[in-house]
Amino acid sequence: MFKDLPESLPKLCSLIKRQLIHPVDLGELRKSLPEERHFEDSYYPTVQAMLEGLLHYDQRGFTPERRPVDRLIVACYNHALLLTSILRQRGIPVRIRAGFARYFEKKAGVRFGHAICEVWDKKEKRWMLVDPDRQFVDFSWNRFESSASAWERLRAGKADPERYVASLSKGDHAILHILLLDLACVLGEERTYWQEPPILRHEISDVKNIDSERLQILDQVAELLSDPDANFSQLSLLYDKHKFLQKTELDFDTWFNERQVPGKK
Repeated sequence: MFKDLPESLPKLCSLIKRQLIHPVDLGELRKSLPEERHFEDSYYPTVQAMLEGLLHYDQRGFTPERRPVDRLIVACYNHALLLTSILRQRGIPVRIRAGFARYFEKKAGVRFGHAICEVWDKKEKRWMLVDPDRQFVDFSWNRFESSASAWERLRAGKADPERYVASLSKGDHAILHILLLDLACVLGEERTYWQEPPILRHEISDVKNIDSERLQILDQVAELLSDPDANFSQLSLLYDKHKFLQKTELDFDTWFNERQVPGKK
């Protein structure tokens, strides 16, 4: 299905956006779809599942003519995962990055947990930010706060936790959630946002309540994520050594119910 897709990133992102719809963008389309189709992340957790879903609704596969009702209704992570898969097949270095989008900060007053891609620019020998969900290509880190920055600002008392939201959580919990998702993605251990590490199974209203040994490790993770290329080996060692950083095989429904009742297992 990846054959004959556009070469340019803007055109490729545009095509991906014609296959997928973020749930927040449903608008009037919501009225035309059954309720179970309003949020389909759990149906399409992998690239293979997404490709099968696209073919189910339209046998042409990737097509700019795909009807809105035939698109998959999935969040930013799925958009990034699909772009990552396409570029990796082409041999282009790419990785998913989790952080906080600042695109709507002035209007909404918060920074939203968000997944985008870092794509290697061979000509300029640098990573560039690409957001296939919002169709932004090569934009500034000023519009997207890294997970490391959010964590370090939180720990230094420079971040207002109430201005951070992500995956049915906010504040300290949201920032830690994004930090650990970013860690997994940088290491190529892509996982869904509901396959949270054990440390996130209970609501974390204040990271200062985490035991000092784990806090020290999390501080180290954030510091190393500030330069993942130089620190990849150290990040990998930390991830492999400490189970509380690693994903669980939590299913979506269990995770969703736990997030609806914070602190409940």
